[in-house]
This record gives sequence, structure tokens and C-alpha cells, in this order.
Amino acid sequence: MKLTRNILTSLVQGDNTTLIVISVSADSQPELEERYTLTLTSVTTISDDLAPSGHASLNPLATMATVTIQASNNPHGVVEFQSTSVRLNEAGVMGVAIIRQFGAIGEC
Repeated sequence: MKLTRNILTSLVQGDNTTLIVISVSADSQPELEERYTLTLTSVTTISDDLAPSGHASLNPLATMATVTIQASNNPHGVVEFQSTSVRLNEAGVMGVAIIRQFGAIGEC
């Protein structure tokens, strides 16, 4: 999935750092790891009179950052015996159930 958002941020004169805040909401949905790329695409320097002066530039080796949201809520599931204790009479036949709880992504 490609998600494109344009975000405008500013560094005022004398500042060396600004933040882009990314908010991730928690939920109970099993999810695989997700990765997003942030890209700086342009920079404009504005002088005190608000006219573009064009002095700043982008470092071509540091215009991309990867944000990784870790997998959550056991997306592949948790596999276990349905019952950890079973009794069987001699000469009997019984099935012992194995279950997968939570997520069900992929084969086990």
C-alpha cells in the first residue's frame, strides 16, 4: 500500500531541529510488520523579509528514513493443545485437538 502525505514543517532562524510527529493507534487486530518511508523532497530558505533566499539544501545521502511498526497481537497465532491433560481407556482411540488462537496469518 502506498500512502502519500505532504507535510510542511519549519525551522525558524537559529533552530537546528524540528519534529514530524507520527501517531500509531493501538488495537487488538493481529497485524504483520509495516514499513513506511519518509522522504524529504524540498527545502526553501526564507529571509527575515519572507522572500525566498535559497541558501539551504538537502543532503542527498540523508533524505529518506524508514519507519517500521512492529508486528502486533500475534499475527501468526499462538499454537497450543486445547487440553493439556487427556485420559483414555485401554484400547480406546481419541483425538487431541491443537488450536491456534489470535492471528491466523500463514500456514502452520
